[in-house]
Amino acid sequence: MSYKILLVDDENDILEFLSYNLSKENFKVVTASNGIEALNKLSEKPDLIILDVMMPKLDGYETCKEIRKIDYFKTTPIIFLTAKKSESDEILALNVGGDDFITKPISPQKLIARIKA
Repeated sequence: MSYKILLVDDENDILEFLSYNLSKENFKVVTASNGIEALNKLSEKPDLIILDVMMPKLDGYETCKEIRKIDYFKTTPIIFLTAKKSESDEILALNVGGDDFITKPISPQKLIARIKA
């Protein structure tokens, strides 16, 4: 079975780079470039969501809060992948419903290992 990942980041080069590497590991990748688009892509029923924090229209924290309001996604793993590095950012991400907090830059191999864990 191939797991589906919703990858959300406003930087197109990050979307392309990570999508390529995740696809090589047989993950099906759905991408979105902002929080509003991510909410619209939930109809694809991803098994895991990777969220950037700093995005236009709806930031990652607010997007996570909205996702967690939907019964189907209450237990779907959400990983924040962000350039923000402060402890308060990490705590906020976990408090709004995130399951993990990873800072950029990250190697694709390390991200894949965290996803599989």
